[in-house]
Amino acid sequence: MTKNDFLAELEKRLKPLDESERQDALNFYREYFEEAGPEKEGEVIKELGSPAFVAAQVISKAQTENPSARPAGNRLSFLWIMFLGILSAPITLPLLFAFLLAAFIFIVVAASLIFALLSAAAGLLWEGLITFISAFAGLFAHFAQSVFIMGASLVKLAVGGLILLAAFYLAKYALCFIIKAGQKILNKENKK
Repeated sequence: MTKNDFLAELEKRLKPLDESERQDALNFYREYFEEAGPEKEGEVIKELGSPAFVAAQVISKAQTENPSARPAGNRLSFLWIMFLGILSAPITLPLLFAFLLAAFIFIVVAASLIFALLSAAAGLLWEGLITFISAFAGLFAHFAQSVFIMGASLVKLAVGGLILLAAFYLAKYALCFIIKAGQKILNKENKK
């Protein structure tokens, strides 16, 4: 890219500014190139960056120094966005409500499922333990029956332990999913 290419691209990008501000900025950068000399033209372009970046800086500086000199397109865009926002409210607000309700229902269902699994696991573990103790107590009176009941109670203890493990993993993954979804939503809002 040469000096002339840079200045031509810069001029295109500075269209939102008033004619006087645009000419002032272009004159400043022309003088900057002339002071550096033709042999340092490439270095100056590297130092300044792309014309789009320079134009964005110039427009931003002009807007902060003189807020009333903002480009008319920005005011019109803002009004247009506000108008569209008002018109889309009857559609977007129910959709937002439905999304929030679905997220709440997901959390409630996950919590209910975890609670149900924990309750089932606790019931099986407790019943298995009580059954095992009672079968052990009757071991000498009815040996075969007591051994069978002890085996069944050990199965109950194992199934209860597996359900308890499943409940903990489900809780862990549900919590991770909710946290990641919340982070994604917050990151999207921060990028805007």
